[in-house]
Parts: sequence; structure tokens; C-alpha cells
Amino acid sequence: MTGKSRIAAALIIVAFVFIGGLYLWAGGEQARLVGYGFLKLDRGQMTVNFDRHWVWLDANGREGRSLDLAAVDLHPVADYDFFANGDLLVLHRAAQRSVWQNLRAFLRISEGPQSAAGTAQGRQDGFYRCQLLPLNCERLAKITQLPARSSRLVIDRQSDTVYLVDTADHSLYKYSASGRLLAQQSTGFKFPNQLLLTEGQLWLADTNNHRVVRLATAEDTFGEVLETHNINLGGEYRWPHQLAASAAGLWVLVGNNAMADGKLRLIEPSGDLAAPISSQALAKVGIGDPLALHFWQKRLWINDFDAPKLILFDPNSGTSTRAQSPTLTQLEQAHIERWEYYQLMQRIALILFVVLLIGGFAAAWRLERQQTLDKFKSVKNANSLSVDGEITPTGQSGVMWISSGLKPWHHWMIYVLWACTLMCSVLLIYLYVTNDKLGSGFLAVMGAMIVFLLLISLVVSKIFRSIVSAKLGVVGESLVLDDGFGNSTIAKDGALAYTAHFIFADDVAIALGNQNVKFFARNELEKWVYPRLKRARKLSAWEQTVHLWRLRHPQMIYMAIILAAMLALLIFLELFS
Repeated sequence: MTGKSRIAAALIIVAFVFIGGLYLWAGGEQARLVGYGFLKLDRGQMTVNFDRHWVWLDANGREGRSLDLAAVDLHPVADYDFFANGDLLVLHRAAQRSVWQNLRAFLRISEGPQSAAGTAQGRQDGFYRCQLLPLNCERLAKITQLPARSSRLVIDRQSDTVYLVDTADHSLYKYSASGRLLAQQSTGFKFPNQLLLTEGQLWLADTNNHRVVRLATAEDTFGEVLETHNINLGGEYRWPHQLAASAAGLWVLVGNNAMADGKLRLIEPSGDLAAPISSQALAKVGIGDPLALHFWQKRLWINDFDAPKLILFDPNSGTSTRAQSPTLTQLEQAHIERWEYYQLMQRIALILFVVLLIGGFAAAWRLERQQTLDKFKSVKNANSLSVDGEITPTGQSGVMWISSGLKPWHHWMIYVLWACTLMCSVLLIYLYVTNDKLGSGFLAVMGAMIVFLLLISLVVSKIFRSIVSAKLGVVGESLVLDDGFGNSTIAKDGALAYTAHFIFADDVAIALGNQNVKFFARNELEKWVYPRLKRARKLSAWEQTVHLWRLRHPQMIYMAIILAAMLALLIFLELFS
């Protein structure tokens, strides 16, 4: 490679890193955008939060007033509610969640509460009670253990009692207005979500247990299940996560496996599960992925996650109107503009990547034309081999065995695979042993994952052993095939069959490898083996597969086992998730 080629290669690498960084940055910023939150009633008005903003709306969706908690340096997350005197309760968290926390959330691994911690700048993380006029927020210092991830809360305004759900910790808490812990329940629930108080009764969307339950609120029986409604709409729709009370019954938003594209159902007073509103009816009014809902003034107030909007939907007539709020309109527009900007940056990154590929090929063609042509030829011939050479005598009477093409590090890969399997198994066991809230469901999934990892490691080891055990030799004008498991044969000309990856004779098949990794020395194959295949029968890919299956070749059998194991694992996770 010339000096110019090295400079071009360095520039391409730098450009690739920049483009990749741009794509990841835009995606990360897009994921961090915060839009609509939840809906709560406050003294005859509907409130909705949007990022750090709150807006009060009348029964027709017209804006009354708005509030921005940025004025008091608060970054509200999760749920909120109001005390009897109108004070606002929010959870403030200044720092973004870590990569580890996001990974645990993606894997649906529980996470215990976190201690309230100060930040280098700004307010300390925690629950804040905010007097609105004039705006003044004070931390409830008695609540020292904070939800690690998502949480929901509701306030009983008759007593200003606060009920809190820590979703990732599977726990429920009951606090006084000052933040004093009154009761706690940490068993029986699995990723609980929304709490709802209606007619003095406390309801909970127990999401991963696929049910909606009514709970006892007395301190000595707090969290006991008094009534249960199982929610399973068939298929992936079995994750209830939002609730709204009406005279007709209890509205439930049921998400799919991604907790998205929710379907609305109504738990009637009789306990039956009805579907008075179809997804198509919601789609007609612009609701594709409902996020939160509240029933008030004979209408369902629903905000949408995909395209930020707040809709007032009448279940009886099927008509709808949008909230008439200048503040919300401005926030929605700003959110859409930022989202589209980051999406544009991702698209620009993809376009630049394509340009970089074309430019890289052009630079390679201009600066290293012969090497580029050779590389293209090697790719073109990846699934073929040349058998046009002349047969060269070996110069010995016995069998000349072809040397192995495997490198020492190929052998170490098996040990690395087993080490990774062991580490993953230990990690899963550690998560189960150190967290007593995971329960039998996680134990079943953990056992299935460990069995799957052990099976994969065992199968790969068996395949590698079959490759290492096989021998390929030359004697006269014939080839000697020995699979290492007691099957061997000597054949030549029409008794042989081949593809770019295998040689067949009688009931023996020998794997050759691929273009990148040859299981036998490449130069010896080209000199001694390939010319002896000149009169052999060349097989198609389908014929190769048929031959391997007929011979029950390890690579075919073990790959079938891997595919069956993957399918079984997916079905198991679907049933036990």
C-alpha cells in the first residue's frame, strides 16, 4: 500500500467514525426527547404535563393557565398528582439514566430503589411539593428511597395520603402528606403500573401479571388483593398499563409486547371485558399509539405518543376534538421540529455513509486497482473453486495427508465461547440470588437461557470437533476421505462429488471451509486436491444440502438442533414473559 493509499484509508476511517458518531448522537438525542406525560384532575380542570410544563384545561379543552417548572430548576419525571390544597407533587431527577439502567429496563430486570443524592449543580433528586401561587417547591426529605426507573402515584385528597408504585422494584408504598412511610407491599406484583383512586377504591394495573386488581388501603392489610380482572386480548396484547374510571366501568389500555400501540377495553361493573372503542375508531381521530388517558365530562381524554397531540374523544358518538391550548400547540410543534431535525441528521448520516462507500471504492480503484480487482475476483469466486490444474504426483507410495488450515486461535475460540457462557450463566444466577423479588417466572426464564447457552456451546464444540477430526489425503490420482469417526474411503474421478465447501465420496463428507477460513492448508488444496476433482461431479447448493442430510453430517444435524433450540426458546419466553 502506497503513502497516498494509507492517507486515503486513514481519511476514510476518520470519516466513518464521524458518520457513525453523528448517527448515534442523533438517535440518542431523539430518544431523549420528552413529550406528553399523564393526565390528572385539579379542582374542576384537567391538567396535562408536557416535559417540564403543565397546562390546565376546562371541560372543552380550552387552556386556562400553564406552568413551567424550569423556573425552579426542576426536571420532573414519571407521574404527578395534586394535594387537596392544589399543591403539586412531582419526582425530580436531574441526571439521565445510565446505560446499565437502560439495559436492565430493556431486559425487564427489576431494580431496587435509589437513595436521594445531591448533584454538583441544581436541586437534589427527590419528591418535591410545589406551591403554585407563588411558585415555590420544597423537597419531601422524609422520602429517602427513590424509584430507580419508572413510577406512578396517586393522592387521596380526602387525607392527602400518597400512594406510590415503584415499577422496577415491584413495590407499593403508602406515605403521609409529609412523606412519612405508613405502609409498604413488596410481594405479589410484577412491574406494576398506574394507580387509580375512584369512589374510595384503589386500583392497580399489574402489568406483567396481566391483570387489573383492587387493593386494600388500610395500613395493616395494605396491598392485599381484593378483586382481580385478568387481561389477555390474545397474542401479544396482554399488558395493561393505564386506567381510567367512568360510570360505565373501568377503562384499561392494553399494550403489546413493546408496551405500544395500545388497545382500549372496558371492565364493566359485571366484570365482563368489553371493547366499545376499536383501534380503527381511534386511528380515525389520529390516535395511533395512546400513552395516557382520563375519563371526564363524558369524554376520554387521550394523548398520543407517536404524534404528540391531546384528543377529547366521545365514546358514545365517536366524535373528537383537539385540546385548544396555545401552550400545548407550541410545545407539540417544537417537539415535532426537534424530532424531525434528529431524524434528518440520521438520514444525512446514512447518505454520507453511502457516499463514503462509493468514495472508498473510487479511491481503491484509483490508487490500488490491481488489489481491488483481485478482491472482487475472490468475492466472485467465493462459492466456486478451480479444478483446471494438472494432477501432480506426490512422489510417495503412501497417503500424503493435507495439513490443517486452522490457526491456534481457532482452537482457543471454543474456550472463549465456554467462558462467555459461564459468565452469562453466573450473571443470571447472581441477578436471581441478589434480588428476592424476581420470583418463579424469572427463575424459569433464567433456567431456559442457561440451558440454551450451554446447548449452543456444546453444539459448537461438537461441530468444531468434527472439523478437527476430519482428514483429507492424496494417494496416486485418488483422494482419501476420513471423517475421524470411523468412516473413510478412497475415491477418484466420477466417484467423487464436490462443492466449494465440501467433498463427498461414498458415505463420507469432508468440510473444506469457506473463502475466508479454510480447514485445510489453502496452497496444498490448490496443488494436490482440486486438480483431482476435474472429473468429479459438481453439486448445486441444494444437492449439497440433500447429501449432508442423507449422511446426517454433524454440521447439518447440529445446525438443525440450534434452530430448533432458538425456536423453543422464543416460544418459552413468549409464554413465560
